[in-house]
Amino acid sequence: MRLRSDAVHRPWRAGGLALICMSLGLPACGGDDPDNWTATRPRIDEVEFVGQSPRDPLGLQFMLRFTDSDADLGLGRLKLSVSGVPSGQIELPELFAGQRPPLAQDVTEGEFEVLVRLAQTPDSGQQVSIGFVLEDGAGQNSNEPTVTLAVR
Repeated sequence: MRLRSDAVHRPWRAGGLALICMSLGLPACGGDDPDNWTATRPRIDEVEFVGQSPRDPLGLQFMLRFTDSDADLGLGRLKLSVSGVPSGQIELPELFAGQRPPLAQDVTEGEFEVLVRLAQTPDSGQQVSIGFVLEDGAGQNSNEPTVTLAVR
């Protein structure tokens, strides 16, 4: 699993506040050993914080790169969490279809961009962690990488 070092210090503004991407973590959750990964489970290989949405001060853009050897991820969903609290999900058939170019539902590896919208402007000094989990068509969950942003 890789981290994008160029994304670590990219500034972000929300409602006049500047945020910094403090850390990108790609942990193996639940005691998962990345060297002993079940072949049929999806895996998030890389998360890149692209930046703030130019149209929405609370919108954060991310690029996720993934692997799914049994090719059923396109039938699943992306689960999001904000600071450890489940915060919604996005159906992957629609997300895949909305990419340019669109991703095939039976793809075994690829990348997609996703926009995550915060419900409110964070306070100065606050840290916000965004977590991502891919669930494939068989209900198998990926690892859960997180990106931590801090208001300065």
